[in-house]
Amino acid sequence: MYGDQVNIGMPREADKHIRVTEETWTDLNSRKRPGDSFDDVIQRLLGELDSDEKETEAEAEAETDGGQIVRAN
Repeated sequence: MYGDQVNIGMPREADKHIRVTEETWTDLNSRKRPGDSFDDVIQRLLGELDSDEKETEAEAEAETDGGQIVRAN
């Protein structure tokens, strides 16, 4: 760690470096599964955001056209 910045490293060659606070690094690190890189964690989080956004869009569309939302289990 250098000052208040933490560089996230990956076991494979990284194309880019992202500077994060120690708090963010700790949060990301706590979300790692065995064998995960930080890239794996970030990709998983971004995928969850995409899913949430699609669900929100579907709910908004159903509300505007009076339809019902049906979720498959």
